[in-house]
Amino acid sequence: MVVLAIAFSLTGNDSPPVSPGERKVAEPAESKVALVAQNDSGESGVAIIRDEGGKAKVILNLRNTPAIPQPAHIHLGACPTPAAVKYPLANVVNGVSETLLAVSANELLKQLPLAINVHKSSDDLKTYVACGNINK
Repeated sequence: MVVLAIAFSLTGNDSPPVSPGERKVAEPAESKVALVAQNDSGESGVAIIRDEGGKAKVILNLRNTPAIPQPAHIHLGACPTPAAVKYPLANVVNGVSETLLAVSANELLKQLPLAINVHKSSDDLKTYVACGNINK
């Protein structure tokens, strides 16, 4: 055991060696979601989902957004007509939204089908301006 601990400390590796028969589970890679314009909005962009400290961080970056905040959510179902809201996201302001969810990225991906949807405004939630399906 002491030899393993010394070898471990000399390698500079942050994780202990894996024993024979033990599989190391990899952290999920970043997931990218294309956000496609809806209803002739001209708004499009990308969402990035990654694990941060065991929680899913969702970052939206959109082009051609208006000067007002726009609500965004992760919905059950798929574009162009997703179902109920599953997770609220921070409003898109100046084309950007960042939200840390209470679930991990892996847990989020187990709940597919899901879609990210951006709404025209808090006064007009029925009009979708961008939508993208989350994929593994």
